[in-house]
Amino acid sequence: MSGKPAAGTKGQSADPTLPLALGGGLLGVAMLGVGVRWWRRPTDGPDEENARDGPADDRAFQGLIAEIAGLDELRERGEVEEDRYRDQRKRLQQQAKDLLNRQERQSTD
Repeated sequence: MSGKPAAGTKGQSADPTLPLALGGGLLGVAMLGVGVRWWRRPTDGPDEENARDGPADDRAFQGLIAEIAGLDELRERGEVEEDRYRDQRKRLQQQAKDLLNRQERQSTD
């Protein structure tokens, strides 16, 4: 047992470069194929009602979240009174909940 292949047997290469290169190449081709398919897929847009209301509602919701975050920052800096902070935050949260409920009702209709 000298570590040398026996006479008459073909020694296999211990270099893993070729299998790794082939595997990486196949993975790259598969990813490229998925990317092209995703890019060229048909776009089945939302129905007309959701197309009209959806993005506007999304922007409104994001705006409410941004207002809540801004209000939180003002509170952290001590630039808003605690009572006013709580009232405004509660009002903004309720508006966000109402908007989400409206979106949910529209999606089930």
